[in-house]
Amino acid sequence: MTFELAVAGWLTIIYIALVMLQGGLVPGRQGFAWGLGSRDELPEKSIFQRRVDRTVANHGQAMLMFVPLLVLGELAGISNDMTRFAAGLFLTGRLFFAPLYLAGVAYWRSAAFGLTLIAMVMFLGQLLPAMI
Repeated sequence: MTFELAVAGWLTIIYIALVMLQGGLVPGRQGFAWGLGSRDELPEKSIFQRRVDRTVANHGQAMLMFVPLLVLGELAGISNDMTRFAAGLFLTGRLFFAPLYLAGVAYWRSAAFGLTLIAMVMFLGQLLPAMI
């Protein structure tokens, strides 16, 4: 497995952990009965639950953009120092983003998100010549 595909695996592990955190908060706020029921009536979520929801959504959106690039690189046989660096930078950005967002840290969270955007552009730059 290339480093780039391993990054896709680690991104998935982060996503699973975030979803587990999201679900694990339900019993404490909404109760087991609501969590196991039809969930027709949505009780008020805590501020932290709403922050977790946004973190999960953001991570899913980031994966939706980056993982296809990783797969395209794999299928095209493009793996070099730049793609490995970009994949590592993206993973680093996501590793920092989630806890910073969950903790409500404003500016550093945005910097971590910026790293992921830079990493996507770097990775895409390696794929574009093969796509043209």
